[in-house]
Amino acid sequence: MQGEQPNESRCLTSDQQTLLIDVLARGGSPTAACSQLGVTFETYLATWAEDAAFRERLAAVTAALSQNVASALYRQAMEGSVSAQQFWLKSRPPLGWIDGDQDSEGGLPDDLNALTNDELERIADSRSVVIPSKGELPPARTDREDTDQ
Repeated sequence: MQGEQPNESRCLTSDQQTLLIDVLARGGSPTAACSQLGVTFETYLATWAEDAAFRERLAAVTAALSQNVASALYRQAMEGSVSAQQFWLKSRPPLGWIDGDQDSEGGLPDDLNALTNDELERIADSRSVVIPSKGELPPARTDREDTDQ
């Protein structure tokens, strides 16, 4: 890129790394961050390949962004979204759920949607999971905004 200063090591400077990490932490892509900084994607890749501390910072940002998504999924599950509940439990089964009624790899059956309510209740009962009655569940939210009610 013509506006880019020659860099002997072809790596991002410390200041550029900090700015790029900030863009990524706000959900930007690496290519968008490079474009915003006026550096090439190849420079980003060279920095990633040569700088272990930079790789660690990128891994920390990725982990934080993933936690944001997991938190949103958990919130939806707790607000009554059955698909979010199923995905959460398939991804993060509670302790003690990994025994009996398992597939060949040790997890729950692949397609929980194919099971009848009786089968699901039997699995829950075998794992001492208490299924709340309909009146005990929080009402499903109909809007996307938080309310103080």
